[in-house]
Amino acid sequence: MQLPYPEEAWKEIPKIFWSDLNQLPFQTCLMCNTNFEESQQPYLIEKAVKGIVGGQALSTVFEYAVCLGCAEQMNLSLSESSRIKIAQYFETHIHFNARREALQDAEQSEWIKNCLVKHRPPREQEECQLYAFCLGDKMLYHEFPYMITSEALDEMLQLLSAKTLDILNGFKDDFFDGPPELKELLEKGGPKVLL
Repeated sequence: MQLPYPEEAWKEIPKIFWSDLNQLPFQTCLMCNTNFEESQQPYLIEKAVKGIVGGQALSTVFEYAVCLGCAEQMNLSLSESSRIKIAQYFETHIHFNARREALQDAEQSEWIKNCLVKHRPPREQEECQLYAFCLGDKMLYHEFPYMITSEALDEMLQLLSAKTLDILNGFKDDFFDGPPELKELLEKGGPKVLL
């Protein structure tokens, strides 16, 4: 698949965006099991981590990758009012062009060093979420990758309708299973926003 970004915007996926389960890049979509390499479908990665030191996460709370088709389907299932409020929040707080220009020659780790919204690194042991846009074994450095602190995510959660919160909780219930202690952790900080 050909995407409208210059070749130099695509770089190797750094290990912080690899799956912690097998220490390899994500292979398939969480929702439809599409193989990313075989299909050449673009995909998004979301990882919730606690603490980032030297471009490495200290611990991962959850992680997943979804193909762009499933991400778009999920986004369209959210309430219109939630989608509008989140778009307005991003327009008010984020300046992608200025950020991209400032980071164009930076090390890869600089792209996720500071919160996209709050413009600061995560506090010690603060949960944050990392987002990447990938194709095959390459990651796009354009609007993505970025990091959002729990402070900004909490602000965004306040904008979501009850319908949207139900959908996100259903996503969490459908795709994140495990021992009771994991479920309890996800109840506190599971997938907050699928961007």
